[in-house]
Amino acid sequence: MKLRLFVAGVGVLASSSYSSAEEALQVAAYSPAVGDAVVVTAARSPVALKDTLASTTVITEEDIQRTQARNLYQVLKTVPGVNVRRRGGRAANSSVSLRGMGASGTLVLVDGIRIESGTSGDVDIQQIPVDQIERIEIVRGPKSSLYGSSALGGVIQIFTRSGKKDGVRYSAGYGSDNTREGVVTATGSSDNSTYSLTLSHAESDGFDNQYSDDDATGEAWLDYDDDSYRKSNMSYRGVASFSEHVDGFVSLIRNESKNDWDGNAAYPSTVSDSTIATIGTEISFENYTSKLQYGRFNEEYVSSDPLASWNNGTGKVLRNEAQWENTYQMDANNRLSFGADYKVEDAAYILDWGNYDKADRDMFSGYLNGSSRFGSVTVEGGVRHDDDEVFGSQLTGDGGIALHFSEQTKLSVTYGEAFKAPSNNDLYYPGYGNPNLKPESSRSIELGLDTYTDSLMASFHVFRTKADDLIAYNPVIFGPENINEATIKGAEFQFGTNLFSLDVGLNLTYQQPKNEITGNDLQLTPRQVASLEVDKTTERWSVGMSWYVQGKQYDNRGDRLPGYGLLGLRGSYQLNPQWTFRTRIDNALDKDYIEITNYNTEGLFAMVYVDYTP
Repeated sequence: MKLRLFVAGVGVLASSSYSSAEEALQVAAYSPAVGDAVVVTAARSPVALKDTLASTTVITEEDIQRTQARNLYQVLKTVPGVNVRRRGGRAANSSVSLRGMGASGTLVLVDGIRIESGTSGDVDIQQIPVDQIERIEIVRGPKSSLYGSSALGGVIQIFTRSGKKDGVRYSAGYGSDNTREGVVTATGSSDNSTYSLTLSHAESDGFDNQYSDDDATGEAWLDYDDDSYRKSNMSYRGVASFSEHVDGFVSLIRNESKNDWDGNAAYPSTVSDSTIATIGTEISFENYTSKLQYGRFNEEYVSSDPLASWNNGTGKVLRNEAQWENTYQMDANNRLSFGADYKVEDAAYILDWGNYDKADRDMFSGYLNGSSRFGSVTVEGGVRHDDDEVFGSQLTGDGGIALHFSEQTKLSVTYGEAFKAPSNNDLYYPGYGNPNLKPESSRSIELGLDTYTDSLMASFHVFRTKADDLIAYNPVIFGPENINEATIKGAEFQFGTNLFSLDVGLNLTYQQPKNEITGNDLQLTPRQVASLEVDKTTERWSVGMSWYVQGKQYDNRGDRLPGYGLLGLRGSYQLNPQWTFRTRIDNALDKDYIEITNYNTEGLFAMVYVDYTP
């Protein structure tokens, strides 16, 4: 039986470490090799997980397959410090927030490219297909000194996979709400190149996204209906080695979807499509690596409501980015990272009653980051300068120190600064925007204790974040203004081990998210979250369960939303090398709960899958 360790709490973290930023080698996850897994997001250069000072979680492709998660909402929900919310069914708008800093204060990257909306500034994580993900790195805490705007609460970076062996895999699933899914994945390799191509499609009758159209709970003037959806994804990644020192890479993700939603007694829907593309090259020598990358994010969505023209609208964004990243490993104890970013963005929002169209908004940035180890002490720090044509210059920095009790255990103290530029909607939305807004900012201090041993891993971090100039609606001016302040104190705990032949993972999050202006808790930010994962794996079958518990929170109107607990079950059986059968049951006890006021949540939901690998 293969032992595995829960690091993220989304399931069993399959054993993996990375010999480079792009290649994974499987190892026993309960061993110290887990700490040797190389991550790149925490320092924007390859660093062993055990040596990072930032609170970091890694989720691998094997984790996602093991837990049978079909979207990022399911993947991220139980990760400490992460809060995901969904406005209805599985294809409804889904947002993610780190450490209470809101959806727009959490930076999400795909292969290094920003994917936030050019209008709202938020990220709809349901648009990202999980079938092409190689790994996800979640770095909690401010990281504007490396990435610039939006990294108030942290960074979530998604890496798409390239093929490690030749083959084709077919997968089909059917489940509740007449949900149908199909996936085809082809991977291949040669002496100097690899590729991976994935095609997927999903359709469902869905359920009614809003309960405000239910006579028993809200307004009766909205017709009840199931909100169906369909979505198709294509993703490709190829890596080629041109010489001993030069590699090239290219990736492409294409998404198309149509989602129904509740409107004014009609059948409104949103049709959207997006493309994420990257191309670049990396030059590597013994002590020096340089990567040059170009990326493009293109999104367009059209919302229509036959009976309510004010709901009609078209949003467009085209964002081009160029990145130059460099790492110089001076010796075994000293590393220097530096680079530059350039971003130019076109964004437009066209409504029946008004619009804005802002072209060529650009930003140029440069960063410097270093780390040195002196015996049992590691010191690191960094600084970044951003020059945006809208709000001007912004200088952010961070630093930290760690005391290593052994190669497996360290105590760290870190400090970081971050900022968030106003979104185009905040600046220019017709009848609402305020072009005089300035960036939101935050400062955070954190204490962490992390250990990786032969039998377990454990991580405990406490933090305090002070956020200023937060953008909120001001009824006096009928628009947004920098009028809010917040203080968030919190603690996060992760633990994993193998106990009585069972893989056990426990994750706890406690926060005090205080709005300093009102004295109340921040909206939609629960104080307590816990998850327990238990799995057993043999050579041919596996079974597992997850228990997720969330405490009370407050909605946008200040009303209290009660806490809830959800039980999830999963299992798989490999009939032979070609055929595998899987099942996943979410909300197995069919609990009623609320994530966001006015929006329904999923009841008991079961899916059955069949996988075929010729």
